[in-house]
Amino acid sequence: MSGGERSASDSKVETISRLAQWKIESFGPCSYRRSDAFKIGIWNWYLSVEKNRYVHIRLFPEPSRVSKEQPPVAKFVLRVSSPAPGRRPCISPVNEKLIRSSEDFAWAIDSNFHGRFTIDVEFLDLKIHPLDGGEACSIWPNEGMLQSLSSKSTLRCLSRMLEDGIHADVTIKTSDGVLKAHKAVLASSSPVFESMFLHDLKEKESSTIKIEDMSLESCSALLGYIYGTIKQEDFWKHRLALLGAANKYDIADLKDCCEESLLEDINSSNVLERLHEAWLYQLNELKKGCLMYLFDFGKIYDVRDEMNNFFRHADRELLLERLRNQPQHRRSMLRQFSVLPPPPLPSRSPPLRPVPRLLLPSDGFSLYLLHSRRRRRRRPLVIVLRSGGGDRWRLTDLDPNAVQDRLRSWLLKARTLLTEVATPLVKPGQGRKLATARELENMDVEEEVFVASEMTVDRRTTNGFLSFAAVVSIEQFARMNGLTGRKMQKIFEALAPETIRTDARSLVEYCCFRYLSRDSSDIHPSLKEHAFQRLIFVTMLAWEQPYTRDGGSQILQDASSFQGQLVGEDAFVRIAPAVAGVSDVSTAHHLFKALAGDEQGISLRLWTTYLAELLKVHQGRQSYENGDFVLPYEQLLCIGSSRKRPVLKWENNIAWPGNLTLTNKALYFEAIGLTGTKKSVRLDLTHHGSQIEKTKVGPFASKLFDSAVSVSSGLNSETWILEFVDFGGEMRRDVWHAFIREIISLYEFLREYGPDGDDPSIHDVYGAHKGKRRAIRSAANNIARLQCLQFIRKLSEDPAKLVQFSYLRNVPYGDVVFQTLAVSFWGGPLVTKFKHTNNLPVHRMNSVEDLSGSNVHLFDVDGSVYLRKWMKSPSWSSSSSITFWKNSLVKHGIVLAKNLVVADLSLVERAALTCKEKSRIVEKTQATIDAAMIKGIPSNIDLFKELMLPLAVVAQKFDKLRRWEKPRLTISFLVFAYTIIFRNLLSYVLPATLIVMATTMLLLKGLKEQGRLGRFFGRVVIRDQPPSNTIQKIIALKEAMAYVENYLQNINVILLKIRTIMLSVQPEVTFEVAVVLLGSAIILLVIPFKYILAFIIFDLFTRELQFRKEMVVKFVSFLRERWAGIHAAPVVVLPYESPKTVTEGVNTTNPDRIKSERILGNGSAAKS
Repeated sequence: MSGGERSASDSKVETISRLAQWKIESFGPCSYRRSDAFKIGIWNWYLSVEKNRYVHIRLFPEPSRVSKEQPPVAKFVLRVSSPAPGRRPCISPVNEKLIRSSEDFAWAIDSNFHGRFTIDVEFLDLKIHPLDGGEACSIWPNEGMLQSLSSKSTLRCLSRMLEDGIHADVTIKTSDGVLKAHKAVLASSSPVFESMFLHDLKEKESSTIKIEDMSLESCSALLGYIYGTIKQEDFWKHRLALLGAANKYDIADLKDCCEESLLEDINSSNVLERLHEAWLYQLNELKKGCLMYLFDFGKIYDVRDEMNNFFRHADRELLLERLRNQPQHRRSMLRQFSVLPPPPLPSRSPPLRPVPRLLLPSDGFSLYLLHSRRRRRRRPLVIVLRSGGGDRWRLTDLDPNAVQDRLRSWLLKARTLLTEVATPLVKPGQGRKLATARELENMDVEEEVFVASEMTVDRRTTNGFLSFAAVVSIEQFARMNGLTGRKMQKIFEALAPETIRTDARSLVEYCCFRYLSRDSSDIHPSLKEHAFQRLIFVTMLAWEQPYTRDGGSQILQDASSFQGQLVGEDAFVRIAPAVAGVSDVSTAHHLFKALAGDEQGISLRLWTTYLAELLKVHQGRQSYENGDFVLPYEQLLCIGSSRKRPVLKWENNIAWPGNLTLTNKALYFEAIGLTGTKKSVRLDLTHHGSQIEKTKVGPFASKLFDSAVSVSSGLNSETWILEFVDFGGEMRRDVWHAFIREIISLYEFLREYGPDGDDPSIHDVYGAHKGKRRAIRSAANNIARLQCLQFIRKLSEDPAKLVQFSYLRNVPYGDVVFQTLAVSFWGGPLVTKFKHTNNLPVHRMNSVEDLSGSNVHLFDVDGSVYLRKWMKSPSWSSSSSITFWKNSLVKHGIVLAKNLVVADLSLVERAALTCKEKSRIVEKTQATIDAAMIKGIPSNIDLFKELMLPLAVVAQKFDKLRRWEKPRLTISFLVFAYTIIFRNLLSYVLPATLIVMATTMLLLKGLKEQGRLGRFFGRVVIRDQPPSNTIQKIIALKEAMAYVENYLQNINVILLKIRTIMLSVQPEVTFEVAVVLLGSAIILLVIPFKYILAFIIFDLFTRELQFRKEMVVKFVSFLRERWAGIHAAPVVVLPYESPKTVTEGVNTTNPDRIKSERILGNGSAAKS
């Protein structure tokens, strides 16, 4: 081998994976050697060896652009070994350094290596050092490359599945062709497709989706995007159709891609079309770009003709939105055009109301009646006339409907003005109510045409024409969802089952619930907008009356009629609880009764007043939290402090005034003394055993004032006596009683139905850790609604019926409603592969016995899971609970959220409906009992006589038979009785009697249902007592008490004589009675019962006959004499002993005390 070849072989470095090896064949005592470049990672490396006094080994990267822009941070180990016998290898420590050049690393070895040896470099890690000083990132493992390869493989497989139709399970019918696809892929990309295949809809059953508003090519592009195989030219060609599909099927990333693409090629020919698309699909960036192109770049003058035509035919809401918040220079640019749109509405309210216009021919004048919403400073009506030509317009060209609508608006303004003029003439007592009404009127009470300028809803249905309220509700919610009313109708028809597809009420629910399901806050943020409040009111009207008898003419007739319409209970209970914070499902009917009062429903003014006060309550809580009174980990709910209505805390018969504060956990009381406010004391309401009761207080321990409550935090805690002074009524104590009881009931609910705080399984269900917070927020909202009703003076007789947790504690079926609330609060999808402790799988309930087992979880209508181990309450095993959960998963509608189900009821709604029905039955029964509770002893005696009248009549008839007043009837009765006795038919008497009673009851029931017994059948009628003065009442009471006393004395004498016979106080009488009883027993044992019964009947019916009458009289006289000769048992009446005497242990058998005793009884008893 030559020297050149040996030098080349000595410089080569072998590499494999992360290991580099350099074999040096010959190395002199004083020499330098450098290896060839070898690649590890993304860099080329060199090794060098230099020997003088020490052996220096260096590692450095090749100077290049890569090593300069991405300098390496190497973590490595060096090893030097020699094949010479007896030489041990040298191993360096683990080095991790930033290496840019050969000067950055050198390893010195104090050893004489010469000749042949090997250098190994093992790279443990390689990182790229960022030039901006950030954290270095490793190049191993190469996640980007791996992800890229995986993505390419996945896209290749999806492309084959789509093109070849591999295991395709759904057919898509377009306007001009058919495509094949896969349900799993579609459902994973769109929530709309997922909802189609999740519920029992026709798409799921037939495996067919109709997309008739897309062509075959555009639908193929949509599938290409979903499967990841779309080409750039196909996307560019069909991007408008893809934008509509992305908005319809809620594919957010596709919508963003389409928006970015439309931004790239805005020009003068398409800018107005892009602007319309941006408004229709709520594309903010595209809107901004179009407006900047038109105004900031001055391109609006290049499209002058198109702008005029655009203003004439574009949607009025689009024009209003375009002008809202625009700078002054843009508005001045618009004024140069022949058509001027109306001024925009205030930005604080969404564009739910368009501006009515008077339509004229396009070649004549263009006249717009512009009116603004009422403010504190009113602006006059503005009439803008713009000449578009020289021709004169005629009155016949006017739209009569628009003129009629304008006249109606003027009349309404006149009525409002008269109301304001008459306001000072109203009594001062109605000040607060009128102030609230005036405040609302100044904001938004003016009645305008509440209808979109472009109604896209198809009013004609198979069941009739949609009502005006239904059209407005559907269209407005569709716009708020980013769609049009017609498109929303098509989506509903595609999703809804066959049974509800043509139901207008279900369509109204779907449009409303779809928008409400987008927000999960405790208080819906849109409630602050007055337009949204009116829209919810219109939606309740639409739910109540979805159809109208008239056709298109009904629209203009109903346009100004919302102010006078009333919402019924069913519509309120259905829609109001769906809006977060407005109402609870279980107490919505009581809230409706409280708001409506004596009216037949709720008006728009009352509805907006209620919401305005409710928002003020929540704003007041926020101001409390931002003020001085801040409690960590507690939410302040209510403060009871007022000079006119103080809160008094009674301690040792002393009342201390102070400030009472209620939080979501405790009560705080700050006493106010002569020197100022004392330190606050706290009473925890979260402990087990906390209770509150109504009580009476007064000075010197007297129970004079019925305006207090007693609150305790457990068995051994201090009891607070709080008096709520209210000079204006008696409801303040009841309201605070409901507040505090709601918090106590809340924590009872959490302990009984919620998982423990340290339960690790709470993290196995998504969102379950927020269940306790949801329950607390629900109770806080209940208290806020009760405060709101208190402020507007709309409280019911029992405020406890308006707070959920307290109300459900005392009503039938309340435990089942609690169970559904628990599933709603803590239920959610499983985030892990949850396993039971007994290794049983998770499955749904199939039979009644399943619920009591240990392997069943509960499922909500949306698939949320409530774990079996959380069911600690005994109510889960009740029969009503088992029956309810057995039928809980029957679904007939569209599930948008666990509490928002279209055309069906959620679990909480089903349980609350059953609870409501059972509560009404109980209340009706209690009302009948209360009505029967008559006051006064004479009236109760008369009622008792009236109720016992049928038995008295039967007794009189039987006595007439016994006296032989009608011998034929008596003989017939005796023949019938003796026939039954001697024919052995006695065993059939009781069953026959029961059959006759049941038949009579059923006959009366049938006649009652037919209305043949009259309305007053079954009533008990008595006469009231004659009027009397106080002296007569006292005398009557004294006579009644004397009669009762005499009656009780006679009964006591009879009982004392029986006691004498039984205890052998008179032995001879006891002996005689015992012999009689023994003889009677022998007769009953020896003689058959039918003969004894026949003898008794013979005796009863022969006592009044002539041949036995004298004997009967003598026998009765003999019994009376014997009874009168029986002594009464002695009664000893001891003198009164006070409790102190008893506790001191005084001997009651002292002979001196017996002298003062009174002995009651007959003479012989006294002697004894």
